[in-house]
Amino acid sequence: MRLDRKVGAFSFGSLDLNRGKRHEDVKAKDVPDNMTDIDPRDCATMAELRDVIDRLDRDLVAVLALRQRCIARAAELKPSEGLPADIPARVEDVLQKVGVSADAQGVDRELMTQIWKQLIRWSIRYEETLMAQTGRNEGN
Repeated sequence: MRLDRKVGAFSFGSLDLNRGKRHEDVKAKDVPDNMTDIDPRDCATMAELRDVIDRLDRDLVAVLALRQRCIARAAELKPSEGLPADIPARVEDVLQKVGVSADAQGVDRELMTQIWKQLIRWSIRYEETLMAQTGRNEGN
């Protein structure tokens, strides 16, 4: 497998969403829309497959870091809109969308839902902590 094949605007051989940046400097535009163009069947050996998985893991961490920064921004914006950290209707909406995405990608819906439930629980606690630190938890 050639690890330098192109994936959208990114070279697969150097697919690194951070591109030398610290996690806090990664922006939404740095995340390719077509990470799913990577085909594991192109891997001829376990070493190549492990390299792909390692790269995907780094990319997932970068995307989750961006999500965390979005949660921090939500903690700044919600108080001025009178919103609490925990909005059950939003949680259900996110979980429903994750289920639809899981089905569309052919991955286990239950696994994705459980991962997102954990991610959402952590995110709500993180927002509450940030809002409490700045005295902005008026929405609660």
